[in-house]
This record gives sequence, C-alpha cells and structure tokens, in this order.
Amino acid sequence: FRRYAGHVSKYIGGEMETPKTIEQSGVVYEPVSKESQKEAMKFLEDNIFTTPTWLIKKEVFEKTGKTPVSTIDDLQTGVLSRILSPMVLQKMNQMETIDPKTYTLVELFSDLNNSIIRKDNPDVYGRNLQRNYVEHQIRLVASRSNDKSDVAAIVRGNLNSIKNILKK
Repeated sequence: FRRYAGHVSKYIGGEMETPKTIEQSGVVYEPVSKESQKEAMKFLEDNIFTTPTWLIKKEVFEKTGKTPVSTIDDLQTGVLSRILSPMVLQKMNQMETIDPKTYTLVELFSDLNNSIIRKDNPDVYGRNLQRNYVEHQIRLVASRSNDKSDVAAIVRGNLNSIKNILKK
C-alpha cells in the first residue's frame, strides 16, 4: 500500500514521459494534467490523510512488534515528504509560468489544508499528520531562508493561513 501511495503521490508536480524515436513528432515530457493531479490529491485525501483504519489490525501488530501509530505516521510522512519536497514544489512553480491552467502551488496548499488542517476533532493519527505537515513547511522555510523564489513566499503565506485557521 505504501508503494501504491508513492506512485499516486508522484502525480503531484509530476511529468509524463512518452518515449519517441527521432522520426516521431510530439513532446517527450509533459506535466501531469491538472485533472490527474487533482484526482491523485483526492485519492491521497481519502486514503492517506484520512486515517486508513483498515490497516489497524491488532492481531497483525501483535505479531510484528510495530505500533499502529508509527505505521500510519510512516505512511503519511512518506507521502508528505514526496509532495512537499523542494524539487516538486519548484517544478510546480515553474510549470505555472509555462501553463497557467496547471495545478498551482496555491491550489496544492489549499487542498492540503482542507485535507489535513480543517479536520474536526482529529484522532492521534490526524494530530500527528497535522504536526508533520506544519513541520515540513517550517523546514522548507528555514532551509531556504535566503531563497527569494515564489515557493518560499507561498510556503510562508500558507503557514500564516494555517495560523489563522487555528486561531478560529
């Protein structure tokens, strides 16, 4: 399931490759369509950011020595790390300049905020996810303190949005 979630998360800010010979016309690399990225985001919201309770089986954890909290946390953090990697965010930002109809960083963060932050009474898994989401963004801003790109500014703006959401 973790591998499947990884494949789905690659659609966010991803590229499609269509191998061609020299005689064939057309593009080889193109960004994943906005519709496919939104669809991938919906899958992640429904199956990763909403606690996958079907994975929590006491009889399995008794035999593996793992805990449900760490297992779900690892799954959710892996997806967040992929989606919020500097490379993916930078690529999404650059795609906006090429194709204004693409899935934008602002839309990504809006969707993530709706999926992760705006949950009523989150359980322990949801609280861990919220913490990890905010910590990922703080690390992005801290590691790029001299970065003047739109990515850093959008992340800082999103952190302010989260702060305002939580104040309400």
